[in-house]
Amino acid sequence: FRQHPEITVLKFLRPRSYQRDAILRLKPDGIIAQVSSREDERALQALAVPVINISGRLRHPLLTTVNSDNLAVGRLALSHFHGRGHRHLAYVGDRTHAASRLRWQGFQQAARLLGVANAPRYFLPYRDSDSPYPERMRRGLERWLRALPSPVGVFCFTDRFAVDVAKACERVRRRVPEQVAILGTDNDATRLDFAHVEISSIQLDTARIGQLAAETLHNLIRHPRRPATEVLVPPLRLSIRRSTERLAVDDDLVAGALDFISAHAGNPVYVDEVARAAGVSRRTLELRFRRLLGTSVYAQVQRVRFEQAVGLMVDPAMSLDAIAYSTGFGSASAFSTMFRRHFQVAPSAYRSRLLGEQPGRERRSPA
Repeated sequence: FRQHPEITVLKFLRPRSYQRDAILRLKPDGIIAQVSSREDERALQALAVPVINISGRLRHPLLTTVNSDNLAVGRLALSHFHGRGHRHLAYVGDRTHAASRLRWQGFQQAARLLGVANAPRYFLPYRDSDSPYPERMRRGLERWLRALPSPVGVFCFTDRFAVDVAKACERVRRRVPEQVAILGTDNDATRLDFAHVEISSIQLDTARIGQLAAETLHNLIRHPRRPATEVLVPPLRLSIRRSTERLAVDDDLVAGALDFISAHAGNPVYVDEVARAAGVSRRTLELRFRRLLGTSVYAQVQRVRFEQAVGLMVDPAMSLDAIAYSTGFGSASAFSTMFRRHFQVAPSAYRSRLLGEQPGRERRSPA
């Protein structure tokens, strides 16, 4: 709205419920709101001004909504686990929350396409607060975790759920990430800092959602007869931490080599070094990697480096040259060449997308 100085923006904390008369006294031309109940929906629709919903709790076909592409979030989670060798998967979410159901749907659809068996689910009620769940719920989660095969990748609807899963794993003595790999959503440091293990998380592009919500509202104010639409914003990136850093392999030799690669990825890592650390010949290590992971040792080193590079790209203060040296590429030119080859795009263009310059995807709601 800084681009439109004629517009005045009023910001209020989300009330328990939206009061029609109180809102009308403000004489708004348009509203951006978290519409999380049918009562809210009815109250805001009765105002006869454009409303943009930015909540994913319910589906609102009569309201224009700008939100995360939750199917894409689920697909990204599946891709992350599958790329790390996980073939046993599970999901923890809330059966009543629309975004949770969509993330599960995307997760399950991607699993089926890759021939992965159906993933079991466990449901907890969604809460904005950090208050603990009742004892019976915690025990139920623990029993469910004990029954899962090992190793298993557990995708969680939010970081709050991921922290609860990590705590339950600690109580039932299931090691993270060796036995249970955990992936959350939101990349919310205020929650993740309370976990006993560093938890990987999918970061949503909330800044882009805010920008598109403002643009869409401005257009609706100028063209109020436009039909309701759903604008979907893809997730921003994966923040990979210890809870999913290890590949799911039933081979101590390969697992040790993978740990060595992760620990030294910030320096130039050579295949012969990895083989010496594993205590085998280069040929033996290559054969084991091909058989278990379907890739070479060198390709795995590069994959870990690129993951670290992408994680550093979201810091605007860090130059691409510094990122190249921090991730063991030796030079900025080598980093640029190899990045283009791996991602089919220049690192500067990739970084622009990470920083929120990619467009949202718009889809008309069904009539």
